[in-house]
Amino acid sequence: MAEPIGINAWLRAIYYRSGGIDVSDPTKPLFIGSFVGVAATVAQDLFEYVAPAAGAKIWGFGVFQYTDFGDAAAEILSIVSRRGYTASGSGGTTPTPVDLSRSGAVAGGTLEANNTTQASGGSPVVTSVGTFNVAAGYEWIPPQRQPIVLGASERFTVSMTVPADSLTLNGYILVQEL
Repeated sequence: MAEPIGINAWLRAIYYRSGGIDVSDPTKPLFIGSFVGVAATVAQDLFEYVAPAAGAKIWGFGVFQYTDFGDAAAEILSIVSRRGYTASGSGGTTPTPVDLSRSGAVAGGTLEANNTTQASGGSPVVTSVGTFNVAAGYEWIPPQRQPIVLGASERFTVSMTVPADSLTLNGYILVQEL
């Protein structure tokens, strides 16, 4: 009998595409943080994650929209991830990361989503850049087992430029705490 498509199939796809997520150590849980059905009309930090004292690895993130379709609604937005900001953004939500292993682990880091006042300060370093074709969505999966590594209490953001009109977005971030 074929296995139904679900989170396990999705994780296997990420495992394959990234060269493998090391989930063999149960003391290093894998969490997903997400938002669903958020109206975006301004530039924002889609995600802002502050690592716990032991650090963390970012294994992927994505953003998708479901309100603009067709040639007349086509637009391309910039997506940039950075680590190293020192001041938190604001104006968004604080979703609770979910332990994908169902071990009962609780995330030690903090997660914010859809901050319309973006993180600032410090000397941030760009960790990835891409473009979000609103008709196709955007996903970043690390190449060949090279996740973005965060040090103790280091802040990581995924930002999006301003859309031409309102977009209704879903998004996720996949984090392994160390």
